[in-house]
Amino acid sequence: MKELGLVSKLPINRFTDFGAYLQLESGEEVLLPQGYLKGEERENDELEVFVYTDSEDRPVAVTTRPIALLDEWGVMEAKEVTSFGAFMDWGLPKDLLVPNAEMGKNMEPGKKYLVKVCVDYRTNRLIGSTKHKDFIYPAPKDYEPGIQVEGLIFDKTELGYKVLLEDRYEGLVYANEVFQPLEI
Repeated sequence: MKELGLVSKLPINRFTDFGAYLQLESGEEVLLPQGYLKGEERENDELEVFVYTDSEDRPVAVTTRPIALLDEWGVMEAKEVTSFGAFMDWGLPKDLLVPNAEMGKNMEPGKKYLVKVCVDYRTNRLIGSTKHKDFIYPAPKDYEPGIQVEGLIFDKTELGYKVLLEDRYEGLVYANEVFQPLEI
């Protein structure tokens, strides 16, 4: 399903007691539950929705945007850690699973982690990965000391703060060069 993990504009095919069925590009339908409808919608109206799978692996659409879309990074809090993985709060009713095999380090409930949203191609489900090294590229040659870039602080080490730059590169802000409070 092309729309999995992305925000898409999809037309309303029909309404039911459960909500509205939206048309996917493949011709299949996806349910937008009743709670996400305002009551003003009509058939053929296009709605901007996020598509993922519910706990029974059925595709479902929601009008809420999660912290991160497919192939994006986001800082998420671990809600629960189990024997097979961690469930992350990414702003949707169904938590995002980071399987043990995709954990860069052991996780603890209540702590925040940098998570990349991926597709598990064996199950066709969205999962998270905290193995950021698997997705980091070498910094471009035009990155030199002194240039300004925006970044996302994702970890604190003895040396300072690890920073994700442009969703592709890892940087470090040395602790002795930090002159204001920083948060992950």
